[in-house]
Amino acid sequence: MIVLFVCASNLNRSHRAAEVFGELAKKAGYKVTVESAGIKAFPNMEPSYLLGAYGVSQSTQITREMASKTDKLIVLDQLVEANLIKLFEVPREKIINLEIPDIYSKLADNLTELYDPLEEKLEPLIQEICQNDFLTK
Repeated sequence: MIVLFVCASNLNRSHRAAEVFGELAKKAGYKVTVESAGIKAFPNMEPSYLLGAYGVSQSTQITREMASKTDKLIVLDQLVEANLIKLFEVPREKIINLEIPDIYSKLADNLTELYDPLEEKLEPLIQEICQNDFLTK
């Protein structure tokens, strides 16, 4: 199973959401591929700058191929969901919206505050997403 987390730029929320989901799935005993991307990412930005400014080594731009090969797309807000549907024709039933606003960043010095809402929203989704696949514990 492939789960793709998508936010606006793939600099803050989707990276952290993928990280948290991956850890929770592993802890629950599920094997799942977890990736992240952005609607308007910065794939050509220098990795050293990204690491210093955002704490990530890359910003991945979502593509039509990524959207189609993914089993579940977990978006962080309504605007991202609307863009996935409009630009990539992703069926609504493949999308889960966490509704976490784009207010967290390393630059705003509040990135650590993002982990609590992520865990709160992702923990109940692990079973829902993973149990319907051919995954073994």
